[in-house]
Amino acid sequence: MKRSFLSPFARRGPPRRWRSVLAAGRHANASRLRRGGISFSAPAAAPPQHFSTIVRHEQHYDRRRYFRKYEVTFDDGITVEAPSVTSIIDAVQNKSGLMKWQTNLVLESVREDLARHLHAGAFAAGDGGGGDAGAAAADDAGAAPAPSPAPSAAPFDAAALEALLARARQKPGTVASRAAALGTRVHSAVEAAIRGDALKLEGYADDRAVQNCLKGYRRFAQETGVTIADGDAEVVVASREYQYAGKADAFGTLPDGTPVVVDFKTSKGVWPSHALQLAAYANARNEMAGPNERPVTRGLVVQLKKEDPGGCELHWVNDLQSPFTMFTGALFLFKQEKFGAPLFAPQLRS
Repeated sequence: MKRSFLSPFARRGPPRRWRSVLAAGRHANASRLRRGGISFSAPAAAPPQHFSTIVRHEQHYDRRRYFRKYEVTFDDGITVEAPSVTSIIDAVQNKSGLMKWQTNLVLESVREDLARHLHAGAFAAGDGGGGDAGAAAADDAGAAPAPSPAPSAAPFDAAALEALLARARQKPGTVASRAAALGTRVHSAVEAAIRGDALKLEGYADDRAVQNCLKGYRRFAQETGVTIADGDAEVVVASREYQYAGKADAFGTLPDGTPVVVDFKTSKGVWPSHALQLAAYANARNEMAGPNERPVTRGLVVQLKKEDPGGCELHWVNDLQSPFTMFTGALFLFKQEKFGAPLFAPQLRS
């Protein structure tokens, strides 16, 4: 089991693409997101000392502004409508890696289709029993020439080209949908394992990828000693002060009693944005905690290997404050983009 540390970005500081977000976060933290002449929504209400229960929550998609949001009602009757943590982070992430991945998938699809057409054309034009070479051999032998085989593929014309391009355009979405579906199945199975739901787990008995990830989850639990209560899996949390919400995979406790927020990933990579996600969940949980509860101060990304039975990597976030500062910067930029006025005044030219 490999281990890494996502925070506190010790030696070289945060990645370059996050430094502007960190600067915005410091500004946002220092002013508690004051308006300062820029349109900004105020907190719904001053957070009380204790509101540990969410009695109702619904998730919606804002089709006008293109982001996911939660409508959360607390046990004191206050309702907050807030963007999801992942929507906030996605809005400010550097998408160059995603664009490169999509381009490579499209090119791979084009190459595979062209290779099939070329192979079919070579087969149809080959000398394996017909064509000019077959006719010449038959004439030399004094026998009637054998009929040419029917082409094994349609000619590569404009219609074939359009079909090829259509398949190529769909390839990134198809791959992403499969990955998302696997992630959903794995999270559902891990939640069932935490809650001891044997009946639900039986539904994944023939899913090899899910079974491999479940073995990785059990290995993580055994080697770290993290305990997760039944009610602490797939937990919706919300910050009334900063106005955001999200669903954490789990909150657990280390053997020494330290609370930890846990996120299970089936992706091939783990990125700094995952540390921001954990920090946001931890801060919302701490806002909602009672006066006698210990605050969540550590985070852990558990990377489960779908192709390796029992394979997992642990990525610890030992300081959640720096990632949360960066998250508040992302929240500031997100709200400016979705709701606020431009940050820069237009320049008038004569």
